[in-house]
Amino acid sequence: MFDSICIRQQGLGELTISEPLDLGFLAEAMLFYQNVHVIANRQMITHLISKCGSDVLIDFLDSGFLRISFLENFEGIYTENSNTAYEHYTPVLGAMPHRAWKEDAKNLFVEEIGGSVKGGQRLAKRFSKHIKPISYDDSVRVETLEDFSSGGYIRDGVSCLLHYLAPEYSVSNNLVFQVTRNDGKFSVETDIDFSKANESYHRLFSSSHSSLSVAYLLSILMAARGDWYFASRFSSEVATNSVNSVIFNLKFDDLLKRRSESGHQISAFQDFILDDARALREAINSGERNFAELQKVLSSAAKFRNWLKNQDPDQELVKAYFREVTKTSWVDKLPTKSVRWSIFTGLGLAVDALGGSGLGTASAVAVSASDAFLLDRLLKGWKPNQFVDDSLKKFSATRDLK
Repeated sequence: MFDSICIRQQGLGELTISEPLDLGFLAEAMLFYQNVHVIANRQMITHLISKCGSDVLIDFLDSGFLRISFLENFEGIYTENSNTAYEHYTPVLGAMPHRAWKEDAKNLFVEEIGGSVKGGQRLAKRFSKHIKPISYDDSVRVETLEDFSSGGYIRDGVSCLLHYLAPEYSVSNNLVFQVTRNDGKFSVETDIDFSKANESYHRLFSSSHSSLSVAYLLSILMAARGDWYFASRFSSEVATNSVNSVIFNLKFDDLLKRRSESGHQISAFQDFILDDARALREAINSGERNFAELQKVLSSAAKFRNWLKNQDPDQELVKAYFREVTKTSWVDKLPTKSVRWSIFTGLGLAVDALGGSGLGTASAVAVSASDAFLLDRLLKGWKPNQFVDDSLKKFSATRDLK
């Protein structure tokens, strides 16, 4: 724990508009984790530079406090025959060649510094030493198709999203969300009343921004698969929000409970709470403190972070670490608050699921190829712990999902 973490765009689907990356949350991750890896798009990099300043951001990259990869493609749900009885959906990966890092970097920095071509080129050259392009491979699309074919997981995931996004909408315990797959496309039969669900949704989000639909709900679940893709690829933990954390846990619970011969629900995760942290995130986001000031704290904490990554999760140990690295600093004067992780505890279950002998026995627990890949990553030591952004409204979806 606390070795490496991946951070992607933190909103749900299209719900991130002006703030593609919560900089206060990023600051907290950098205080706890030895390696912080941001999987960024153009909007996120622009946001980082404008809020942190190019010199401070490059200092973070030079010092190893931060790593940035530029994501050159994107995931989504393509809809055919909208609003008809023949509506079909397809998970897709898309890209805009003119937005590839090599093509777009100079333009991005020219815009950022106000139109100076030479200045933008110099800045692009400085950043390009650190920012490397990265892409999804086609496995994300294929694995999403398999996710959507898993009746229990997809139904529970949609129910979870409705509880959060439309809290006043009454979700039936017998919610219908039946996916029928036809090669690379699928249709959905559901009893969701989207007219009523959107009455609740639009109390939280403007109708000019977005509306709930089958495709929109599926796009959020596909984005969660993207989180797993990068976290497993880099053997890192994942930064997520409270609703995506539940979706994440649902997926792994659904995967691991198949090995259980009992009727008892198995939970692969448990919460880990640091209840006397300091409101670092809030201080950064309010402008009370900035990243230049944070840099001094991170520098003094470097040797302690290296030690922390090799320790097992222990509340008292983490408290001691936090006290040590923030004492006598401005962080220590901030108000107290709690921060939360969701810790993976199911590795033994994964080993049992495979009979302790690897993927050759995966068929015995009826896992798909994509799920077998996740199990394989677990067996090789990946621990998909989550650092959870709890600023999103609390909800009780898990109570009704089992």
